[in-house]
Amino acid sequence: MGVDYDAARFWWEVGMTLGLLVNVAYQYVLAKGKANKEAIDNIAATVDDIDTRVTTLESEVRHLPDHEDLSEIHEKVNAIANGMGVIQGELAALNRTLGLINDHLLNHGSRR
Repeated sequence: MGVDYDAARFWWEVGMTLGLLVNVAYQYVLAKGKANKEAIDNIAATVDDIDTRVTTLESEVRHLPDHEDLSEIHEKVNAIANGMGVIQGELAALNRTLGLINDHLLNHGSRR
């Protein structure tokens, strides 16, 4: 029985082609997995950044006045505005009185 070199060469080439196709498929899957890992790592970094920013915002918001605090501030501002109105009225009356005193002194005060 003799060795058929043409058939051996044919099967060798078929084996090499199949090996090459398997290698190409493996490289494709490996590259796809690497790209997916990089995308996942980028998303994880973005999520970490957002988590840090949200934590910072929560700590800042914790110090802001709430509805009750704003209500108290509003009441105090109203009280100050009312007090300023009273002071304004008193100053107007005082100004009028001083004007009358000045007028009296200018017109009637120099008689001797």
